[in-house]
Amino acid sequence: MTLLTARALTVAIGGRPVVGPLDLDVRAGEVVGLVGPNGAGKSTLMRALAGLAPHGGEIRLDGAPLARLSPGARARRVAHVAQTREIAWGLTVEEVVDLGRLPHRPRFAPRSTTDIRAAAGAMAAMDLVPLAGRRATELSGGETARVVVARALAQEAALLVADEPTAGLDPAYQIALMRVFRRMAREGGAVVVSLHELGLAARFCDRVILLDAGRIVADGPPEAALSAENLAAVYGVTAHLAHDAGGLVLMPTGLIDRLGDDR
Repeated sequence: MTLLTARALTVAIGGRPVVGPLDLDVRAGEVVGLVGPNGAGKSTLMRALAGLAPHGGEIRLDGAPLARLSPGARARRVAHVAQTREIAWGLTVEEVVDLGRLPHRPRFAPRSTTDIRAAAGAMAAMDLVPLAGRRATELSGGETARVVVARALAQEAALLVADEPTAGLDPAYQIALMRVFRRMAREGGAVVVSLHELGLAARFCDRVILLDAGRIVADGPPEAALSAENLAAVYGVTAHLAHDAGGLVLMPTGLIDRLGDDR
């Protein structure tokens, strides 16, 4: 089942083309990694897919044109985790996570049993239960990152679009988060996640989309999309690729200068 379809998608900022044109499909059961160098257009593309940036072409969610969906209907179909993680309100962690349930209940309505269960499950998934009563403004950067992801998980949207959610997390929480995404996919949802950690993309994603200058350079299984040739052409790096019992292992190892010499 295809959850998201983009055709001839373009995004411009200040009249300058930033993304596309490109075509993209995301199917239920997939974790799709979006990778590329700084300035490749990853964040802009993800905002467009979540309905948060003006775009050309067409995006459909569950077959419905994104542009015709109300904000509430869109939020019930797709959850977005932005790079910016600042929480300015003096709310507790539990209250912030519960904000993810707002698209599912009428304005000013009390929390339902379903809301309470969804928020509790999201906090448990992100190891936030011990912090439930803490003020969100008192958290560390890594803790705040986990709260923002939990708020998106609480939406229980079929599609999650997460922009660099592993940034600032220690290795254990990075792996735990990618496992949460894998579980969401196994349960019939889908995740599009932008990553700078190529090792995580290689290890946990079903597909990897390699973006450069707003265009898709490669789209396929991690081993194909993150080939040594693609990494050299797009990132200018050499890399070590291997396999173990858990899957693909990728580690950038050096730089390639303009003459093609390894450094």
